[in-house]
Amino acid sequence: IIDDYEVGQFACTHFLRRGRKTLSVVSPNYASKALSLRVIGYVNRAKELMGNGYRVKSLQVDNSDEGGYAAAMELVAQEPRPDAAFVANDRMINGFIKGLLHAGLEIARDIEVISFGNSMGNLWIVPSVTSFDYPVEEMARESMQILEAAIDGTLKAPVTRNFSVSCIFRDSSPAVEE
Repeated sequence: IIDDYEVGQFACTHFLRRGRKTLSVVSPNYASKALSLRVIGYVNRAKELMGNGYRVKSLQVDNSDEGGYAAAMELVAQEPRPDAAFVANDRMINGFIKGLLHAGLEIARDIEVISFGNSMGNLWIVPSVTSFDYPVEEMARESMQILEAAIDGTLKAPVTRNFSVSCIFRDSSPAVEE
């Protein structure tokens, strides 16, 4: 299990600690528990830390580069324009970054961006994208061990595993200086 709610909370807290005030969240236009929890965690943390003055622009778009580009175009047209964006799924990040750059924004100065998934493209895109990384290999290894125990009959009870997610800070939203 990954605590997706906590991921959303962390993204919001990070942006606020970096002085961002006008928040946005971009998510795919389909429902899943994980995506919903990320978005709800983000919005609830904004409400908690910003009080009645909180403002979070939430967009749902196609889970594609085209959807990410469309979201960027919609956000840059907003008044006030968001200065922070949490993209809840990496599948949209390349289009989102391209849209922001096409609109003439300087990422990290005009708008900070964090995504979820830490795909290899996040490292190579310019600017590189801060992203949440989850331990895919460790999760797969644990799943195989559970499956083997189920097959050989040594699994006696339902199994739940908790996995930690880490934020990999890059150019689009650097770590907060302590």
